[in-house]
Amino acid sequence: MIGTSMIRKITNVRGIKDPYSRRILANLIGKNPMMVYARTPAELKKLTRGLAPRQLQTPPGRARWSIAQLVSHLCDAEWAMGFRIRKSIAEPKSTLQAYNQ
Repeated sequence: MIGTSMIRKITNVRGIKDPYSRRILANLIGKNPMMVYARTPAELKKLTRGLAPRQLQTPPGRARWSIAQLVSHLCDAEWAMGFRIRKSIAEPKSTLQAYNQ
């Protein structure tokens, strides 16, 4: 995979002040972010295989997202992340900005 050797593994999140970024990046501690990114589609397929349409489309509670909405959101985020990855390859010293949601 292109660029995986250039990506540093996250060893801790102590220096990250933004709570959202810290929470998301904590999921990558000790892992290669590009490998996690590459494996995510297969993991999503495995996790959703065999679910009925109702299971996919029904939110688990009020103000919660359904599985279908979550997967759709991840597809949208992949477009944005693809741009960021291409930019980091084209501009090696560039910084990937965290999402601010």
